[in-house]
Parts: sequence; C-alpha cells; structure tokens
Amino acid sequence: MSAAPEIRSLQRGLAVLEAVNLHNGGSLRDFVQITGLPKTTTYRILENLRAAGYLRRDPDDEHYYLTLAVRRLSDGFFDGGWIRAAARPLLEELSAIVGFPVAIATPFGASMLLRDNTDALSPLAPNVYSRGTILPLLTSATGKVYLAFCDDVTRKTLLDMCRQSGRPEHELAMHPQLLNRSLAQIREQGYAFGPGSRKTQVKVETATFSVPIKSGDVLIACLALRYLTEGLTRRVVSARYLDTMRQYASRIGDQVAASAEGWDAK
Repeated sequence: MSAAPEIRSLQRGLAVLEAVNLHNGGSLRDFVQITGLPKTTTYRILENLRAAGYLRRDPDDEHYYLTLAVRRLSDGFFDGGWIRAAARPLLEELSAIVGFPVAIATPFGASMLLRDNTDALSPLAPNVYSRGTILPLLTSATGKVYLAFCDDVTRKTLLDMCRQSGRPEHELAMHPQLLNRSLAQIREQGYAFGPGSRKTQVKVETATFSVPIKSGDVLIACLALRYLTEGLTRRVVSARYLDTMRQYASRIGDQVAASAEGWDAK
C-alpha cells in the first residue's frame, strides 16, 4: 500500500491546537511566534477551532483558551489506556485493604462520570453502581474535589455551565462566596465528603470520601471510597483512610505518567 498523502491543513491545525494546549491563554501573536505559521493562517485556524467549540476567545484581551470540549479528544485514551490498564489493578488492591468499594470519577460536562469501581468485589457494598453513572458536580465528593483542585480556567468554565443550566443541583453555583469558601477548605485539607444519609435499597446509609488523582501536576480524576455511615463519623473515616487513599491516588497517578511516557516512546 502506498503512503497516504500528507494533509497540510490538518497538520497545521493540530500544531496550533497543541500550541494552545501548552500555552493556554495565549494571544494570536504568541501562537504565530510559537508555530512559525503566517498570521492569517494562524488566525484562521484559531477561529475554526473556536467555531468547533475547542477554544474560546476572551473579548477583553482577545486571548484564546481551551474549552472542556478538548477533553473528548483524550477520552479514548483515558478509558482504554489508564483506567483499565493502570488504575484497575490498584483499585482492586485498595478495595481489598479498606473493605469498602472504591471508584474513579472524571468530569463529564457539568457533572461527574463514574468510570470504574469495585462495587461487585466488596462485601460492604449494599448496592452496586454501574460504570457510567452520572454524579452531581457541586454536591458529590468527587465533584467537590475536582472543582477544588482543577485549574482556574476549567473551574470557571464548569461553574459557568452550572450557572447557565438552571438545574436544581447547580443552585450552589449561584452563591460564589459560599462555594469558594467550601472549595478553599477542601484544598487545605486535601479531601471532601459527599452528603451522608444516602439510603440504599436495603435501607443502609452510605456516604462518600474522595481525594484527587494527579499525574505529575495534572489533575486527571478523583478517587472515592463509599462507606457505611453507621458507627463511622467523618473524623474517623479521614483518620482511618486518608493516608491510604492518598497513597493509592499517588500510585495511580504515577502509573498513568509511566503509561504516557511509554506511549510517547512508541
């Protein structure tokens, strides 16, 4: 089979998108200098990426910023690459240590998406949540942690989406001072709890405890533990499980970083 012809416009478009990814918030002039492309070409590509929903342009300073749509470009890698290969074995190991079911969640629009869990393996899981379950961004433990530890641009974008949705579960986004105080406390302590008194079908109350997962300096997901609230206060849960949760979140992040390096080396 003969080699496929190069598509110059596609190569240029990917070069510009990569440049924005590395220099989020840059100006047209910045990206002309970075890519070496003509000004008119760079502008046309930036505006096409904006029209496709991958970028937004700040009307105040005309700088370009990534939107959450770019996450769709890496979803296949995240689902197939690191959650199954890197994270799943560690999730099972962690669940065996703590006894309770553990899970990984990532952002999905103005919500969180349950990517994987060990509900089926844990004897202390009163009910089983399926992969793909949607979790509330502002009130779930994983959502709170993600908002607390994500970058400022991502946080602003997510909260803007919440404010514009009009959905009851996004009401807290209309109270920025209260929300910011809560997120600051989560950043300081390094974890978050989801609301307690969540009754399952067998009338057992559960709650969720979550910490961030970072690969290097990049927040990639949240690790959560769902526990039975009877006899376990939040203070006891954090004292008993925080160090272990942080350890496994760090190990998962290291595995993801190693997987990415291996992929780049191919």
